[in-house]
Amino acid sequence: MPLLLTYGEQKQRNSDVTQAWTVITAAYEQKGSGGRIQALELLNASPGIPGRHRFPWFWLTWNPESLQGLEAPNAFLQNIQLPNADLWQANLKNANLRGANLQNSSLERANLQKSILAAAHLQGSRLRIANLAGADLFRANLRGANLRGANLHSAGLVEANLQSSDLAGAKLQMATLHRANLQDAKYTDASTSPKLCESLSLSYPCPTGFPEGFNPESRGMVKIN
Repeated sequence: MPLLLTYGEQKQRNSDVTQAWTVITAAYEQKGSGGRIQALELLNASPGIPGRHRFPWFWLTWNPESLQGLEAPNAFLQNIQLPNADLWQANLKNANLRGANLQNSSLERANLQKSILAAAHLQGSRLRIANLAGADLFRANLRGANLRGANLHSAGLVEANLQSSDLAGAKLQMATLHRANLQDAKYTDASTSPKLCESLSLSYPCPTGFPEGFNPESRGMVKIN
């Protein structure tokens, strides 16, 4: 059975959280890490999960900190470990997130414009209405991700894994989809009814936008009916 934090451990955890946020705030708009990798991993961590941070030797419980609205544009966050993170409406524009672990994270309405997400792990992540315009997603794993209404205009998705992802209403115009795995990925088109758009929480009309001449069915995609 998990144990509750003792007074001393709670005090230490509170101190660690305060220090982590101080590091993140001080590094705003810096192009390097500025200590943010370790700080963000600590904030998102739960006891018992391996990481780069100090944990008590016995099994304790606490809740990961919310990272909603995080301001880290231009940040160097390569290979950061943030699975299951709450990054709703985070600003990660131009950030280097190459190889980052963001599995099952909430990135809804996040600004990831021109960010580097090559080889990032985004399986099961929620990227609804996120801005990924011009982002580098080379060989990124987006299997099962919710990209409904996301802006992927001019994004580089070469060899990306988008299998079983939800691309309803997403904007993929000018995106590079060479050798991307789109098997069973969902999409909408001009025939999608207002009622269906509404059920998908998308404004009507809500077609998925594709590069010129792109045939979704030939790539194994499935239209939502």
